[in-house]
Amino acid sequence: MAEKSSADTPSIAVSQYVRRTLDFLEASPFIWLLLAGGALAAYGLMSAVPYLTDAQGHHVISRYAWKHPQLFMDVWNRPLYTVLTALPASFGFRINQLAHIGMAMAGIWLTMRLAQRVGVKRTGLIAPLMLAQPAFLSVSWAPMTEQLFLIVFLGACLLLLDEHPRMAGLVIGLAPLVRPEGLLLVVLWSVMLFRRGVSAGVMPWFGSLAWVLAGWPVYGDPLWLFDVSPYRIVPGFRVIQWDYLRKFYDDFSGPVVFIFAQVGAWAWVCRRPRTEIRKLAPGLLSAAALFLFFFAAFDNLIPTPSGFIGWRLLLSLTPWLAILSLAGINRCLDGGVEAAARTRFSTFVLLQAGVAALVAFVYGISGNTYAPMLWILAGGVTTTAFAVQRSLTVPYWRFRSHAVVALLVGAVAFALLKFPPAVRTPGEYLVEEAARWYQALPEPRPRVGTALWGFFQLTATDPWDPDTTVSLANLGGMRSGDILIWDDWAAGRWRRISKSSLLAHDKFNVVAHWEMPDALPLEVIVFQRR
Repeated sequence: MAEKSSADTPSIAVSQYVRRTLDFLEASPFIWLLLAGGALAAYGLMSAVPYLTDAQGHHVISRYAWKHPQLFMDVWNRPLYTVLTALPASFGFRINQLAHIGMAMAGIWLTMRLAQRVGVKRTGLIAPLMLAQPAFLSVSWAPMTEQLFLIVFLGACLLLLDEHPRMAGLVIGLAPLVRPEGLLLVVLWSVMLFRRGVSAGVMPWFGSLAWVLAGWPVYGDPLWLFDVSPYRIVPGFRVIQWDYLRKFYDDFSGPVVFIFAQVGAWAWVCRRPRTEIRKLAPGLLSAAALFLFFFAAFDNLIPTPSGFIGWRLLLSLTPWLAILSLAGINRCLDGGVEAAARTRFSTFVLLQAGVAALVAFVYGISGNTYAPMLWILAGGVTTTAFAVQRSLTVPYWRFRSHAVVALLVGAVAFALLKFPPAVRTPGEYLVEEAARWYQALPEPRPRVGTALWGFFQLTATDPWDPDTTVSLANLGGMRSGDILIWDDWAAGRWRRISKSSLLAHDKFNVVAHWEMPDALPLEVIVFQRR
């Protein structure tokens, strides 16, 4: 038998290296889930505890729900969320944070299951594809309601795929018990499920009905939800903000992920039977409806220093972008463009160029040129590689898997650059100053009223205990010696408590004052009732 020549050795080594890379991409979803969980835990623990965001408010409400059971019916925190987070919140913010990271991992796992059910391979890659989207990364570590809402949404989609329409209706009916936009899904799914029978169509309403009946004895009014309903249009709502459409590409999904999603959508339409496309239709339609709802309703769908004020609202879109992106990656790894589909693909390349030109134009008139350059570069290289790989003379299969790994790493790096671990914002130092000042007062401390959730967390003060706190809704009931901590963000902007009126009031003295330029809040003033 002839001996192998030394010239064959490098070729064998390269083949083995490529095979190991492909094995890595096709690793068990459980391994990818563990890696993603470790990455999220590290990301969350490196992030500072927020004192000015909704996360602190949700945590404080869940923490004191055991002491004040009426909080389990709270309209802002929502009953299902409060029930599930009350226990971890009682052990502190970091434990509650880990519980929410667990919810985020459950969302990734359900997305993997959903991808398997519609015939997508290499489902382990769902984990990095979701982490690569800032809308997921920026909120997954914080005590927020979006993670649980995503679990309910995906669970209902899986049950519908498994031909359990009534159970799917019951589960989607829990969505309003987690977030306000859950009502939108209830209406939408009721219409879709009526095709499966009247009983399936009415199932989504049972969750909201149970909530109303449970709150009746608490509020003493069968129509209590209409009096405190967050669905009412308020001045904070806005009309459609077309300028924010440009943010969807690079800030929300990341350019690489969105390009893969386009390729995957193209491959899906060209190659998948219509029955499989119909399987994803309820979820995709619901995700699109949620996006349009927030796009039309809110004017704050933009990134902020705290990282998850706007894009967190679009978390429900991330699983679908991940699934479509994985379909695009599989298309790249498993053979590229079929001859029969080249005509359609050339149309797709033209559409891709058109989208790049549109984004470049919108960014150009807004004065920002970095994003369109990145989009055109990534989009042009990717689409060109997909379009011509059949005519390449080099053995493309040797570096295809490495290119996918590089793109995945780049996508996650992009998300981290957009939203690195949260740091303490300048305004949060003012909250800490107010908390330290209050804790330095001699016992027994005076009653205090404030709109800053972080103050209650830092001082371990119960916001619903009338012996220790003052209700901001009843400032006229303040007693002599009571303290009001006013800030220009929560108290001034949202509670409409006037600083000028307090300064001019003859029954209030200013006992402490802090300011910080270019901060949110900019100013914190401590008033004491004479």
